[in-house]
Amino acid sequence: MDILNWDLLRYFHLVANHGSVSQAARASSVSHATVLRAINKLEDQLGSRIFDHIQSGYRLTPQGEELLIHVDSIAEEVASLERRARAQGKQPSGELRMVLPDSGITDLLSSIRAFQANYPDVTIASVDLANVSESTFMSEDIQIAFILTNSPPESLVGRQVAKINLVPYCPNGNDENWIIWGKTTEVLDAQRQAILRYGQGSVSMTMSNHEQALEAVTKGSGAALLSDKLAIGGRQESKIQVSLGLWVLTHPDLRRDISVISLMRHLSERINPSSLPESRSAVS
Repeated sequence: MDILNWDLLRYFHLVANHGSVSQAARASSVSHATVLRAINKLEDQLGSRIFDHIQSGYRLTPQGEELLIHVDSIAEEVASLERRARAQGKQPSGELRMVLPDSGITDLLSSIRAFQANYPDVTIASVDLANVSESTFMSEDIQIAFILTNSPPESLVGRQVAKINLVPYCPNGNDENWIIWGKTTEVLDAQRQAILRYGQGSVSMTMSNHEQALEAVTKGSGAALLSDKLAIGGRQESKIQVSLGLWVLTHPDLRRDISVISLMRHLSERINPSSLPESRSAVS
C-alpha cells in the first residue's frame, strides 16, 4: 500500500466531521470534485470503503470509524504544530479564519478593513459555524471566533467585549406571534424563556440571524427580541430582556500568535473602547 498522503486524510476528516462532501469542500475552499477524488483515492489505497453514501450525506463505515480514531489524533497534532508555527511570526500576516458576530449586533467590516490597511499581508476568511468549541477550532482551522454566550467554552481563551441586551420590538402591535433568532441553543432558549415571562403570544418563526428577525418584524410578521441599540420604532416598554455576553475567543495555542492577538485587540477596542472587559487568560 502507498504511504497515505495527509491531504487525503484531511479531506476524509472534513467529510467525516461535516457528513457532506459539499460542506467539506466549502470548509476547505476547494471544489466538490477535489474532495470526492481524494475520498475515492483514499478508499483505493486502503482497499476498503470508508463511507456509505446515504440520502442525507456520507456515513462512516466500520472501517471509516476505525480510521477516524487515528486521523483525529493526527489532525490534532498537525493543527497544534501549525498554530505554534504561526506564533513565531513577528508581523501580522497570512490568512485568519474567523467566526464573525451577527452584523445586526455589531458590524466589524470597517474595522477589519482598517486593520488590513495597516497590515496588508493579512487576509480574512469568514467561517459560518453554529457551535464553537476547541474541536471546531481544530477541524475548521479557525483562529478567532466571536460568539454570543454567557458560558464560553472553558477550553478556549478570550474576553467579553460587550454586553448585548435584547428587548421587545413590536412596531405593528402584533405580540401574539414572536420571532426568535440565533444559531445556538443558548441564544434561542434565552428568548423562549423571556417570551414566556412576557406572558403574551408564542413563538411562530425562527430565524438564523438578527437581520432576518428585524426584517420579519418590520414587515409585520410579529414581535421579536432585538438589540436595544436599534434606532427603530416599536420598542416596547417591558421588564423583560435577554442579556448575553459578546465574547472574542481563540485557541490556547494561539495566545501568542502576533496576527491573532493584534486583530483581537484591534476589534475589541473598536467594539467597546472604554470598557474593561472580562478576560479569560487570552490577551492583556
